[in-house]
Amino acid sequence: MSNSLNSNPIICYGVQTSYKAAVLAAQGTPLELRIARVEWFSPNAANDQALIIDPASGKEWLRFKCEVAGQSQIVPVNELWSDFAVVQCDSGVLKLFLV
Repeated sequence: MSNSLNSNPIICYGVQTSYKAAVLAAQGTPLELRIARVEWFSPNAANDQALIIDPASGKEWLRFKCEVAGQSQIVPVNELWSDFAVVQCDSGVLKLFLV
């Protein structure tokens, strides 16, 4: 499946190098990234991980680690992000909900 970058929530099925670069190339106008919460939906196995960073600075936005297979994790954020990259998503789906 392909990532859904122009929706709310933004849905990432795997690695995404830069949200802004991908949206600019496809349609020209990225959404404002006021992130309300992020859900890692249904990771498959214990010890799977997901990592979201700022691609420009390398700053870590969020890191997830699966403790129980199939158990989703939700993290409230309420921040304005300049951009994001999913550099690791071993399983499951990342959903970024915008304000």
